[in-house]
Amino acid sequence: MKKIILVFASILVVALALYSIFNTTKKSVPITDQWVDQKLVEWKPNGTTHAVIGGVLDSVSYGHVGQSYVINGVIAENVRMLAESNMSVIRIDMNYGPWLENNTAAIKKYDFAVDEIRRNGKELMIADAAAESYRTTRKVTWGQFKKEWIERVSVLAARYKPDYYVVVKEPGWYWLMPSDAIVSQPWTKLNDWVNLTEDLIKTVKEASPSTKVAIATPGNTLYHDKAGDIILNYYKAATKMEGLDIIGTDNYGVRDFEDTERFLNETSLNGKQFWLLETWSGTAINSTYLQDPSRENLDAKFARAATYFTEKFGGKGVVFFYTRYLASYGDQPENASLVDFYKNRTEIFYEVQRLSRAEISCAVNTTNQICTAQYNPVCGWFDPAKIQCIRYPCAQTFSNSCFACSDDKVKYYTQGECPA
Repeated sequence: MKKIILVFASILVVALALYSIFNTTKKSVPITDQWVDQKLVEWKPNGTTHAVIGGVLDSVSYGHVGQSYVINGVIAENVRMLAESNMSVIRIDMNYGPWLENNTAAIKKYDFAVDEIRRNGKELMIADAAAESYRTTRKVTWGQFKKEWIERVSVLAARYKPDYYVVVKEPGWYWLMPSDAIVSQPWTKLNDWVNLTEDLIKTVKEASPSTKVAIATPGNTLYHDKAGDIILNYYKAATKMEGLDIIGTDNYGVRDFEDTERFLNETSLNGKQFWLLETWSGTAINSTYLQDPSRENLDAKFARAATYFTEKFGGKGVVFFYTRYLASYGDQPENASLVDFYKNRTEIFYEVQRLSRAEISCAVNTTNQICTAQYNPVCGWFDPAKIQCIRYPCAQTFSNSCFACSDDKVKYYTQGECPA
């Protein structure tokens, strides 16, 4: 009896420790209008190079792919919405459950989604979403879990040959999936994570040599994780991993950005790219709060601020996570009318569209040219060497590109009116 009590007590202690660790995941000071307005000024880039813009295809990511109402028409409309926002990368957080369960219908949906992404001329990013069944019915040990992880990455990389593959979505996201997590404690095994990541990189490169391989973690886990320094040390090791192309963070709160900035300032990435691999102005923990339509203007401003952050700290790309809000802040119908949901557009859609547009430099010696009255609005962005702005945007809407470039203070323009 004493042994049973001691075992139970040990399990209880570990369980309480786990609660302490996972109850802090992604906790951060929330994003506010005031904070975004400040960062739009602080992070405003001096150059003219835009980050690569991407977004998650939510209709087939995670368990959504298994829903009967997610038909090809819904998927096509979801892809079309993202494509029309001008983002160049579309990401699927791919659930491997259909392969484990031999669900050919769901696999065909993924095949269709990938074909649609490429038909629209966009790059494909896959992010590892494990399988929903690991949290419920599929009970495997940490050792077996690692083997199955390598296997699914091999299958998906070979099948889809993505342009980008996030092989580790977030280490803490997986920690409770193995059935023996309390005993094996994967959150303590730095060498396991380093070795596993190196194996995943090698697996992807063997199946699809041109694929850029990435890892991600919530920004605030770098310096404020209750599990200790394992994530920070893992990321430091990652900067030296052969074949790893992208080191990313997932930022949903103020502390995520603060810790990411600190890491980038203190750590050499040794030539690897930095991406914001997931970002939004809040997390799904507060889903009702995220769906509040009064947040639309905040979300649009945040999209620009996140892009500015990426550029300011030498990043290459930014991926927006809750892209359903590019369509609507209303409830998503759980039936075939979801296809109509994705036909809507919000202000954040148009802001992403503006962010994704290429910057066109004004040609030399255009200030004296004669311009026509044709109305095709552009946003002329002022040269910071010639004019100092006190607020965003440092730009003016012109009726067409000719008038924009006739102003000698304009350095380049983007299509469409300037952001409000």
